[in-house]
Amino acid sequence: MWMVLLYGVATFMETGVGVWMFGRMFPERKSSSEYRWAKMILLTLLILTTYTMHRAYGQEYI
Repeated sequence: MWMVLLYGVATFMETGVGVWMFGRMFPERKSSSEYRWAKMILLTLLILTTYTMHRAYGQEYI
């Protein structure tokens, strides 16, 4: 169980560093309402997916 957690944390850290490095390559754009909606939708999907994965794989089986 700990190995799965550690691999998950490492994956998220690697993805975060990659996104941060990729984001630094391009200039920042002004936020518009289209991007705001897209951000809200992506954040909602991320939260729902994380909750679903936690419920599916986070339970201990006897």
